[in-house]
Amino acid sequence: MPCSVQRRLGGGDLRQLTVEITALGKRSSWQLAALAFQELRPQGLQPDIVAFTATASALAGQWPLSFLVLDELRRDGLQADALFCGKLLVACEKAKGWSLALALLRGRPALTSQARGAAVNICKDVAGTWPWALQLLAEFQLWGPEPSLIPYNTAATACQRGGQWTLALQLLQHVGQVSFEPDLVSCGVALRSLAEGACWASAVDLLLRGMGERDEVAFGSAITACERASQATAALRLLAMLRCSRTPSSAVPFNAALSACDKAKFWEEALDMLGSMGRIRMPPDRLSFNAAISACGRSAYWALAGELLRTMRQQPGLRPDSVTCGALTSAYQRAERWDSALLLLRELPRSELGLAGGDVCAFSATLAALASAGEEGRASRWRTVVKVLGEMRFQQLVATRVTCNAALTALAAHGRWEQAIGLFVGMRAQLLEFDVVAVSAAGRSMAHGRQWGLLVELLLSLPRWRVLPNPITYQAALESMAGSLGGSGAERLAPELTEASQRLGLESLAAWRPGSGRW
Repeated sequence: MPCSVQRRLGGGDLRQLTVEITALGKRSSWQLAALAFQELRPQGLQPDIVAFTATASALAGQWPLSFLVLDELRRDGLQADALFCGKLLVACEKAKGWSLALALLRGRPALTSQARGAAVNICKDVAGTWPWALQLLAEFQLWGPEPSLIPYNTAATACQRGGQWTLALQLLQHVGQVSFEPDLVSCGVALRSLAEGACWASAVDLLLRGMGERDEVAFGSAITACERASQATAALRLLAMLRCSRTPSSAVPFNAALSACDKAKFWEEALDMLGSMGRIRMPPDRLSFNAAISACGRSAYWALAGELLRTMRQQPGLRPDSVTCGALTSAYQRAERWDSALLLLRELPRSELGLAGGDVCAFSATLAALASAGEEGRASRWRTVVKVLGEMRFQQLVATRVTCNAALTALAAHGRWEQAIGLFVGMRAQLLEFDVVAVSAAGRSMAHGRQWGLLVELLLSLPRWRVLPNPITYQAALESMAGSLGGSGAERLAPELTEASQRLGLESLAAWRPGSGRW
């Protein structure tokens, strides 16, 4: 032990040395306090719970060392009391040692008021610990003293962040029943909870009742509540009120209102809002552009959506992402502008999208839209399917099960059974699984192309892909096969067809014999 520390302590009994450790802690000399504690045993002194508590308090900013003190206390056979646990919880709160703090709470003694407050604050910042916050708040009422407003606000925040917005609101309602006047923090938590639950009318009412004290964050929460409830008109009115009272300092309230416009197809309002953001020197961010592009796309103004993308790419430090690409692709799909959709997929390289593997989802969405498009233009639409698949290969993107199933369905829907069968064979070589829609599409293509061997193989593979067949469709396909092959050809396939029926659990179909006219 350094001589300077020895001179500080100057020997003495355990009580005197404990007082010295406490003094060192108050002066933030935690290193000296730790050294002093380590020298108690060499001097023949056995630390008691008071000495342990003083040391834990001195080490409040060094929570790992505090828990070493706890380990030593337990080795001595001492029981950590409420004061000692409270010191450790305060240390964990300061240093964000959440996991150790929560471990300490398990099997803890009754905590002091300060320790309970620290523990509630810890629960606010740790996901999934809102039940602890409520239990600790209940202990205030059980053991006393009555908590201040701060623990109530903190526990409500823990519930709101944990997705328990109804509990948060109930807790804040209780505040008014225990002689507390909710403050700005209480109202902020309430507004965020109402936003979580899309309770837009209550959020607007709460905001307007205390409008003079409401800040930009409160307005943003109320606008978000309106957005989640698809109340675009109310969201726009709140944004107008906010702008009348002050100039927003961030794009958050604008983005919430833009998202509401997107849901309501208010494309003109969305464009006006983007322009107004520029006029007040509030540059629209990626979320702003994405919402406006989606609003135009939902309203069938695909050309405007494309123009917004060009404007977005001209903004310094702003680049489109997969959401941008998806919104614009959807706009082109709704208008059946397939060439524009394909051009977009070519123009936005993966480096600009910030995706290591390219935007496979956008390709899948395009193929799915091609599969479900209407009759008009169907004769030539299959060529776009082939082009999309070719573009994926050119960009060296790995086709996923979703992508291939969508392409297979699209080709079958457009009567291109040769290409559909070729894609099916390629998917099988890649060991990709099929969904029920793709299996039906492949089966139709094989029946149309009279590829009966492939069709039987497809049917036998259904259990491996966990696809449940439709018995009526299955029977119709096999009867079509039998009619096309004739008696002798169908007879040769009878064992395979019977096996397929048994594997698929279609026992009533397993006794089929060609020429019988029934199963």
